[in-house]
Amino acid sequence: MSKAILNIEAYKSAETAPDISVTGSAAGSGDMEPAAWAHVVPNADNALVLKSESTGLGPDAEYVQVAIMTVRGTTIMSTFLRPSRPIPPAATAVNGIDDAAVVNAPTFVQAYKDLVKAIQGRVVVAYNAEFEQRMLVQTCLHYRLPVPQATWHCAMRAYAEMVGEESPSGSYLWQPLPRLQARQGEGRALTGCRSILELLKSMSLCRGARQ
Repeated sequence: MSKAILNIEAYKSAETAPDISVTGSAAGSGDMEPAAWAHVVPNADNALVLKSESTGLGPDAEYVQVAIMTVRGTTIMSTFLRPSRPIPPAATAVNGIDDAAVVNAPTFVQAYKDLVKAIQGRVVVAYNAEFEQRMLVQTCLHYRLPVPQATWHCAMRAYAEMVGEESPSGSYLWQPLPRLQARQGEGRALTGCRSILELLKSMSLCRGARQ
């Protein structure tokens, strides 16, 4: 599988940021068919699923919620996070998280040790892994914290390849994550983790089928 290196220079300040580099796979199924990838990679002993919600999409956005599950469905982490700035209404319109929801939540700095313990050195499967990896990097840099190292895999790329809907340029069109219904009291990020796991399970059942 090809490797993708995240360029963090756009988010680094020589005066304020630690000297770090971030590498990892942000590719989809690579040389494997998507169904085989969905069976093999997420079922590695050290694989996790991560989903987050943020204050936006730009370089100053940060986490407001993060959830991490094992591939067996055990929740490792699920928490709101109180950002350093008010949550923009545009972000609330997307994820439903406003300032009132995070007023008593821990800050990213307070949750950082648990996050590092969860993902350091692990295989992290995400939906739109490039965005999730970027959001982790810029949130860490915002708080001047080292970025935990992990190998990232993108379920969105693999799923797009499996669906096979091509754009005029010949690349595969991104598909929205088929989301499960939220359980009572469950955060959006945790519902997203369960949805990714369900998608991987469905994809893996297609092993050997003609694409």
